[in-house]
Amino acid sequence: MLSDRIIQNVREGDRKTLCELDAKGLSPAVGEGAEAFAQRLAILRKSLQEFEQKLSSQGEARLDDLSVQSKDRIPQSLYETPRKQTRQLYGFDCDWVSGFFCNPRFSWLFGGCTYSYPPDFFTVFIIGERLRKQKKYLCYDRDEIFAHELCHVARTGVNSMEFEELFAYQTARSPFRRFLGGMMHSQMDTLLFLLACLFLVAVQVLLPLYNAVLPSWLGWAVFGAVMLFFLLRHAYSYHVFRKALQKLQTFCGNDAAKARMLLFHATDDEIHQLACTADPSALLKEYSASELRWEIACKRI
Repeated sequence: MLSDRIIQNVREGDRKTLCELDAKGLSPAVGEGAEAFAQRLAILRKSLQEFEQKLSSQGEARLDDLSVQSKDRIPQSLYETPRKQTRQLYGFDCDWVSGFFCNPRFSWLFGGCTYSYPPDFFTVFIIGERLRKQKKYLCYDRDEIFAHELCHVARTGVNSMEFEELFAYQTARSPFRRFLGGMMHSQMDTLLFLLACLFLVAVQVLLPLYNAVLPSWLGWAVFGAVMLFFLLRHAYSYHVFRKALQKLQTFCGNDAAKARMLLFHATDDEIHQLACTADPSALLKEYSASELRWEIACKRI
């Protein structure tokens, strides 16, 4: 896919080639110009080739503390529905990334995750083993998880934290998951939630022994405070997200698909700016003048 000709076209700033790559989920990173993007694509091509060579010669390759095996590679036939969804939702069709059915440690409720490695953003994603033979498991839907992880793959260069999961969870069929799915922004958020749960349990266990020291409401108060923080923060982020999308939709002549595609290229700060601007046209012109990423996105509409 990343031939010498394509990389040279990127280096020369060929807009047609850049738009075609963008439509495959390969976009310039924040602050990345044509030359830097071409260099990164060349390194990415080498990383992909080395990864495939390990799979073919050794039958497996390592991702940090996880080993993926060639026999567990997700067949291309299973990508059809997720790729169609990402095309309709955000205007990209990621056909270059490898996915595997694999369970990490402590994976009882594992659905999927994406591994991405700078500086070239070499990316691989894994899906829970239970979804190999069945399309649904508990609350997990295989197609949703595929599309969810493909969104992370396409946004690896954006360095997003606040809105990253919110973008990915828009692939969910349930309105409830589309709204609340992005409530956790990072591993620290997950850790804080787990600590609040453990504290709640600990208070209930220790209460009979230390009733005079630990009031019965303490565990629920801490847990409630943590959940209230997450809910209020997420409600604000969701409001900003919807407001920015609305501004772009007005700019795009009420074309929701084009608005989502544009917003998909935005960093956290840019989403806040778009939500507050009175003139999205002027702001996008400013972005396009300074960021190749935005010049390509605007050209595609």
